[in-house]
Amino acid sequence: MAVGQWADLKNYVLECSQLLYQIFFQPYTLRRRLRDIHPSLDINSNPFLLRNEFVDNPDLERYAEQTWWLTAVVPVISVLLVAPIYSLFSGTIFNFLPSSLFLLGWWLGIWLAKGDSGEWSDRIYNLLVILGALIILFQLGSRVAPDLVATISKPFTPIASLIPSLRSLIPFAVGVAVGVAFGVAVGVAVGVAFGVAFVLGVLRGYFWLPEFIWLVLVYYTADRRNISQNLRYLPPYFDQLIHLPLPFMSELIAEAHQQNPLAARSTIDYLTNFTNQQAAAARAMLLIAVGTLDRCQTSGDIAASGSQLDWIPRDDETFGSAFAEMQSISQSVNAVYQATSPYRRLELLEKPLNDLQALQNNLAFQKSAKFAPIFGPIAARWQNILHDSQCTLTEAAQKSPEIPNRYIAGNALDPDTSKGRFKGRADLFRAIEDVSLSDNPPVWMLHGHRRTGKTSALKYLPNRIGGDLIPLFIDCQKVASSTKLSNIAQLIANGIVESAWTARKIKISPIDPDLLLDDPFYALQNWMQTIEQQFPHKRFLLCFDEFESLEEVVDVTNSPAPLNFLRNVMQHQKQWILLFCGSHSFRELKPYWSSYLISTRTLRLTYLNETEARDLILHPVPDFPDIYDADAINAIIHLTHCQPFFVQLVCSALVETVNNQNRDRVTLADVQAIPLTAIERADGYFNEFWGKIITTNHQELLIKLINKEPLSAGDQPILSQLIQMEILERITESQYQFQVPLIQKFVESLIFNHHY
Repeated sequence: MAVGQWADLKNYVLECSQLLYQIFFQPYTLRRRLRDIHPSLDINSNPFLLRNEFVDNPDLERYAEQTWWLTAVVPVISVLLVAPIYSLFSGTIFNFLPSSLFLLGWWLGIWLAKGDSGEWSDRIYNLLVILGALIILFQLGSRVAPDLVATISKPFTPIASLIPSLRSLIPFAVGVAVGVAFGVAVGVAVGVAFGVAFVLGVLRGYFWLPEFIWLVLVYYTADRRNISQNLRYLPPYFDQLIHLPLPFMSELIAEAHQQNPLAARSTIDYLTNFTNQQAAAARAMLLIAVGTLDRCQTSGDIAASGSQLDWIPRDDETFGSAFAEMQSISQSVNAVYQATSPYRRLELLEKPLNDLQALQNNLAFQKSAKFAPIFGPIAARWQNILHDSQCTLTEAAQKSPEIPNRYIAGNALDPDTSKGRFKGRADLFRAIEDVSLSDNPPVWMLHGHRRTGKTSALKYLPNRIGGDLIPLFIDCQKVASSTKLSNIAQLIANGIVESAWTARKIKISPIDPDLLLDDPFYALQNWMQTIEQQFPHKRFLLCFDEFESLEEVVDVTNSPAPLNFLRNVMQHQKQWILLFCGSHSFRELKPYWSSYLISTRTLRLTYLNETEARDLILHPVPDFPDIYDADAINAIIHLTHCQPFFVQLVCSALVETVNNQNRDRVTLADVQAIPLTAIERADGYFNEFWGKIITTNHQELLIKLINKEPLSAGDQPILSQLIQMEILERITESQYQFQVPLIQKFVESLIFNHHY
């Protein structure tokens, strides 16, 4: 053999050996390699089915031939290896005849599967299958019904006499059938694995022992100063199919991450994408996450941990929801460091502190309570660290000339974050508690114009009424986002469950969604009755915020079922008290409401009284500094007419103004100059007021008042409407003025800029 031919043969054998190794030990790597050869090629497909592309794709042809040779040769080697082992342990001589016949059939079968012989492949295969089936049927019949078989086979005695001799050919026929099946059904390449399985498949477990010993040596002999260099010696890099667990591997990766995060992440990516060690990769990520969070010693470490671990998926099943929550807390602490002033940092620090406290309270009640011992101590230590930072920031803020901006002009106030900013409304809470605890409480309707604090009042109910009354908050705008009655009922049930836990830490079992598919509101009523039985000494105040949105539900679904459900609750379920909260009075609703809101008691939410407004101005939070001149306070009250949203808006703008000018007092001149700034800050509110709340007729009359044009008798109905809407008030029989001067300033700005 020439030197060149010998080199080619050597390379071919090496390629076949590498292919054999990848089939058994690195199937994930092989799969990617095959896709590079041909997009539709897979480890389980027959490459000979693509023989038409061999001319244009020599790599495909070479792979096909190599798999065929391996499929043909490996079972022979397997038999030769198994034979002496069998003889050694069994004490009998291995019978080579059945194995040899099987292998002959195997070779013929994979040759037929290769498809070189065209139509003859199918003919030979069908003939052998029929022959094998006849032999098997004859053998079974001879055992089950020998007399019947003897009678049937009597005319064919010469042929039947050959059956016993042909029995020895059964292994050959089986080999053909199996060879063709592997070649045609699942691909010639799988035949290699089938052949290897004769000797190595049962030994897969025995590979674990040397791999375990090797991993122990790698772990305990590694240089701790540069442990990441040992990652490349992990067993999965050599054997991608390790079925038994390997200890220390996740720990080694987590330890290496402290020195070389890139190397550790690369190893995790390899385990995830190229092996069956996804569980080990997930455990390594958990150890890395816990270790990183646990090593935080300062608030700066906490702030940095979020970005350090943002590559780890927030999977509740693997890591518990606590990990995702701590990631969010880290981001909140990072926002503290991005703030521009000590007071702003101090204010932003309240959120992560509250979130940590909530996390500690809820850890034991999570679905994955097993993570509580892991993340609980870390959350406690983080809380201590942030409390120390809070003290430091408090000292820095007290030394700062900046005035803290503690006013919130925007969304509804939340008791957990807004603290004492919610002022007044004591008469409202007292009325709800007194009447709701009576034997026959009425249906409540709480109404008031936009930004008067209706939603804030509902959120503060748990803090202002007794524990026997459980306030439940239903956002009707959210309910109206669905067009299916079953979804609407589900959203109401979800609101009840969530509110009961938030308000009183009462755990109510969720409703079964399947029960809502047939008759959703009937099922909802039955579920509410089970809640009554579970808590017989409680009453439930069911608060529907923005209840006018239910009109959209009735219109879209073309069904009064939601309203019929509410009427049934009012009349028959005495432990449930309904409170409807919205911006419309009873007379402004659609007519059909009158049949549902019988015996309704109305509570009107309007402006704060002057004492409450002064308290909000001077003490939005405890220990707020004295910054207002007396004339400035009076001017704020006049400008806002004690409307709580406007008070917060104007005061917030004033604090920002004096801070920008490095002053520590708010004067009358500051208040007189602030209206346009405040209007710009609340652009969304004023645009909604002008474009949606009032009509064109209202707009024209307000402009007429600003321009001091004479009013006519035809203006009286519109004037009455504007007075009812608390936009205007009557001074004399023929004189009117804006109730809130800030709204007048807004209309004047529209006239000045010709934006009406």
